[in-house]
Amino acid sequence: MRQIRGAIGPTGRLRDGLDRSVDFLNEQRCNLLTARSYFDRSLVCREDVRWLLILTFPNGGSTALAKLLLTAPSTARLTGNAEGQWLIPSLSKNISRWDQTHVVPHRKLRAVWLNEVKKRKGRKSTLVVEKSPTNMCRYKDILDALSGMKTYTITFTRDPYATCASWHRRYGLENILKEWCAGDKSEFSTEEDYYKLLGKIWLNRAKMLIDARSDSVIDIKYEDFADNTKEVIDLISLKIPELENISHDTKISVKDYADQEIKNMNKGQIDTLSSDQISAITSSLSEHPDTVSRLGYDLI
Repeated sequence: MRQIRGAIGPTGRLRDGLDRSVDFLNEQRCNLLTARSYFDRSLVCREDVRWLLILTFPNGGSTALAKLLLTAPSTARLTGNAEGQWLIPSLSKNISRWDQTHVVPHRKLRAVWLNEVKKRKGRKSTLVVEKSPTNMCRYKDILDALSGMKTYTITFTRDPYATCASWHRRYGLENILKEWCAGDKSEFSTEEDYYKLLGKIWLNRAKMLIDARSDSVIDIKYEDFADNTKEVIDLISLKIPELENISHDTKISVKDYADQEIKNMNKGQIDTLSSDQISAITSSLSEHPDTVSRLGYDLI
C-alpha cells in the first residue's frame, strides 16, 4: 500500500482540515497493515533484518552520522531522512510525540516499519538505520516491538549551547511551543524566558539520553564525530559489524547546507548567541550541572 502524502494547501482552517484528513487516511493505512500482520509473518519478524537506533537530539548532527553510516552496502532506511516516526501519524503528531507515556502498539510499529523494509528487494540481509529524535522517549518500547530481531542502539549527544542555538534558528518559539511542549506564547514574554526554556528542553532530553546509555553499544559526542570522523566510524564498526565498507570521505549535505566534508559546526552556532542569551541558557543548565557534565560538556 502506498503511503498517502500531504499536499501544500490553503492556509488557515481549510489547511488544518486537509492535514487532519491526510493524517486520518494514513492512520487507517497503518491499521490495515497491522491487521494484515496477523496473516503475513513478514510484517511481524524478519530474521534477515537488523536495526540500529540512533538516539539523538533534534539538530544534533545525526543526519550527517546517518548519511555516512548509510554508505555501508548492507544498510537501509525507512524514509528519506531515516526517521520512521513520520510513517505513523500517532507517533509523529505535535506534542504527543515527545510524551514519554505515549506509546504506539508494538504490532502496529512492527507492521508499518517492516512493510517499508519489505519494499527493498535484492538484499540478503539489511541493517536499518533509524534516527527519529523522538525515539529517545520510548526506545525501550521500540526495542520490545522489534524483539526477535537484532537491534543496536547508539546515543549521540551535542553541546547544549550549539544545540539551543540551532533550535532557535530552525524553529523559533512559536513552533517549539506547538511541536514540543505545551505552553502559551505569552508565558515567554521576554527573550530571557525563551532561552531558559531552550536550556530546560535540552536538559530534559539529555536525561533521557543518559538513561539510554545502559542499552547503548557506544556513546558518541557530535564533537568527536565531527573532529575525528574516521576514528569514530571505525569504533562504531567494531561494535556493529554490519557497518563495514563505509565511505569515510563521502561529502554530506545536511539541512540547507551544500555537500561538504563533515566538520564541527558548533562555533558558528554558538557565535550567533549574545552574552545574555548564553546566560539565560546557563541559568537553566546550572539547575542540573551534573547532567551537563555527565555528557562531557561545560557551562559557559
